[in-house]
Amino acid sequence: MKASTPTTNSPGDNSLDSPRFKEIELKIKAVIRYSLKRTAEEGEKYAKEVEKEKSLKMPKTNDCKAFSFKDFRPLDFGNLRKTCGMNDREYFNSIGHTKFEWKTMNGKSGSLFAVTEDKKLLIKTVTKDESKTIRNVILPLLMEYIKNEPNTLIVPVFGLHKFTLDGSDFRFVVMKYLFQAPTATTSSVSSVSSPTTANSGAKLQDPNVGFEMNKIYDLKGSTTDRIAKEGENIKKDLDLINENMKFHIGQDLSIEMLFQLKKDVNFFTSCEVMDYSLITGIVAPKEGTLEAIQNHIKSNNEKGRDKFQIITNTKNSQEFYYFGFIDYFTKYGLRKKAANNIKSMKNDSSTISTVPPSSYSDRFMQFIFKVFD
Repeated sequence: MKASTPTTNSPGDNSLDSPRFKEIELKIKAVIRYSLKRTAEEGEKYAKEVEKEKSLKMPKTNDCKAFSFKDFRPLDFGNLRKTCGMNDREYFNSIGHTKFEWKTMNGKSGSLFAVTEDKKLLIKTVTKDESKTIRNVILPLLMEYIKNEPNTLIVPVFGLHKFTLDGSDFRFVVMKYLFQAPTATTSSVSSVSSPTTANSGAKLQDPNVGFEMNKIYDLKGSTTDRIAKEGENIKKDLDLINENMKFHIGQDLSIEMLFQLKKDVNFFTSCEVMDYSLITGIVAPKEGTLEAIQNHIKSNNEKGRDKFQIITNTKNSQEFYYFGFIDYFTKYGLRKKAANNIKSMKNDSSTISTVPPSSYSDRFMQFIFKVFD
């Protein structure tokens, strides 16, 4: 089947009133419900069935016509979710109670994404090549890595699926949502808009959450074409350099975090992937939520998990940093090698983003070493 991603000409085309996107929402929920139910009831038997069959058939319902779909590695993803502290009920409730508002990611990929209403999960479209890399390269190694490195900054993938849409394949991943924060009044998790939603110059904020997003950086360690366009809130490497921006987390924690970052990029290199980004969000708590965020940081430190997810600005205790690796699905294959050759003719090869994994990780660490204070 020909692979495609729904495309739109304007944000209005992504509204919930669009029948096409309503169909996508219904199919996503149906696939995940089916996967969780059969995995819980049949376990290994279902896992072998989805591995063997090219596709499964989803029966017709009152809301949705019958369609073909594929469920990838359901047992492995289920185990990864449990390792990260999310059970099946919480996983489905997060998706099942959401009305998706699809957005287009900044950048050349044109990928679509949606954040669940409880701000726990992010659903994102992926390409066929990315899907193969996730299930065949990343997943087999990631669960063991997270078990051994509970303070990793890698934002985990919790599910991978595809289904038919207008005769084409619609592929998507479900990931943990990076910008989660405890509210002042409940123990549930809340958050601001996704780092890739901002296209205006206004501050990113949500009246239902405990903090306001002041800045977001997408950092790759390269400088060619790595500057935000006018009006975009997502800053890039050159913006950071031009602003002389530093992340103030203290000397001891900087050393610890750099060690963890080095472990994480070594993991990516072992998987032969590149083009990943370290997303950094600078947030300020709203009135009454400062203590809740401080307690959350303290709890993470005591549990020895996610220590670097939220860190206090040592020069401004009213400000916090979020850190996480995303977009680690690109394997350095023939296409990327060709892109490297072409870009190297026009630019300094040391500054472009399309470089071999070992060069990418080395350059990333050289860059990131300079931004902590």
